[in-house]
Amino acid sequence: MVAFKGRDIINISDFNLEDLVHVLDIAEEIGEKDSWNDDCVYWNLLRRKTVANVFFENSTRTRLSFTMAGSYTGAFYLPFNIHDGTSVKKGETLHDSMKMLQAYGAECAIIRHPCDGAPQWVADCMDFPIINAGDGSHEHPTQTVLDLFTIRKLQESLEGLDIALVGDLKYGRTVHSLTKALSLVPKTRLHFISPRQLQMPDYIKQVLSERDINHYEHSRIEDVIGDVDILYMTRVQEERFGDRAEYEAVKNALILNKRLLDRGVRENLRIMHPLPRNKIAMEIATDVDDTLYAKYFEQAGYGIPTRIALLGLVLGILGDRETYIPPTMESNGEPNFEVTRTGEIKKKEGAFLVYEIEEGTIIDHIPGGQGRKVISYLDLPENITYTHGANLPSRKLGKKDVVKLFDHHLRSSEMNKIALVAPEATINIKSIDGIKKGKVHLPKSLRDIIECTNPHCISHKQYVEHVPTVFNTNDNGFDCHYCDKTISKKEVVLK
Repeated sequence: MVAFKGRDIINISDFNLEDLVHVLDIAEEIGEKDSWNDDCVYWNLLRRKTVANVFFENSTRTRLSFTMAGSYTGAFYLPFNIHDGTSVKKGETLHDSMKMLQAYGAECAIIRHPCDGAPQWVADCMDFPIINAGDGSHEHPTQTVLDLFTIRKLQESLEGLDIALVGDLKYGRTVHSLTKALSLVPKTRLHFISPRQLQMPDYIKQVLSERDINHYEHSRIEDVIGDVDILYMTRVQEERFGDRAEYEAVKNALILNKRLLDRGVRENLRIMHPLPRNKIAMEIATDVDDTLYAKYFEQAGYGIPTRIALLGLVLGILGDRETYIPPTMESNGEPNFEVTRTGEIKKKEGAFLVYEIEEGTIIDHIPGGQGRKVISYLDLPENITYTHGANLPSRKLGKKDVVKLFDHHLRSSEMNKIALVAPEATINIKSIDGIKKGKVHLPKSLRDIIECTNPHCISHKQYVEHVPTVFNTNDNGFDCHYCDKTISKKEVVLK
């Protein structure tokens, strides 16, 4: 069984190869033109289903193909375009806009947004499936489905292909999603062709290395054009650049024209492009359009059957109709507090009087000189009494700080902050029942503890969306729940 009913389509990393092939097989059946006769079962597939089309960015192919997918299958569309006089101009938040659409009967929403991670934030708040139609420079999973569909159509298989991705690999959400999907396909060889400033992000190349997918970096199309089966061109996206001069320096760096094709290519070479191409910095010259290699307009047409398939699956009408059960995500809750000792502990001579409080918390074994930093990160009441001993002798650390908080027990968020800034610290909780001593370890997920350093993430404070930061912890650092940005332990900025 491949469960899709109620499933969000947010991040291509949420899917395995079986999931993706399942979608492609259904789209293949839908795309058979001979089947679209008067008795076709797809004409009323989504009848009485209400789908919200929510676009905060301009779109031609994605918006129209979803609209056509709904029109062909009888869905009722709730159009929501930021440029059509919505209350977003009055300051309405994304959260409130989506809740309003839910109140109007939306059973599924397709969302495009300039902020990385916005569809994930919406999915966390809504009770119906969310389909990501492109979020900033992060992901575009439905484009990836139609890209895989196109590749399989053109090459009769996904396996064992040499595929070159060309152009804006830094900001291009289409190539980010496609690369992740191709990392699941056996014997794939990937070639990344881009200016140095627009190379594929390291976190995506790390995925390829972990899955033993051969990948190579180049700076010129002519270096590989004779050795690939798919040449996937992309536009250098002016709207993603903060510096106009940076854009001007790279906009014409990679141009495909018929002259390059005439140098010699594989007979089965096919050229793809998610479109639009830039009419000024024309990355594919028009003399390529009439060659047998050019398939980008055919590729765009496949958006209709693939998006009908996705809508039918998440609305529980196509496929196995099994309800998808998402994996549970651990929230802050109680931190991982490992109790190492309990009972009565007597005062030691010359020990900074750490046990001379009847009720409260002692934070011990803070690295020397870091005590004030720990105090600054705690949400302490204004009238609290505390003491701070700095650079005290320690057999374990050489020098240590100790902080005593009178009549105050740490909250979960405070314990997690201590685990971040002073991982060797020990916590002593004193009460009338005695003392409980232990160490704090980070939980699997952190909520509203650290900030995302990606300035385009939906959780970034500049967007005033009141989105709590959520990070999954791992051995190397922390992964943002919304935009997938990985933050090393050295880069952590506490909220």
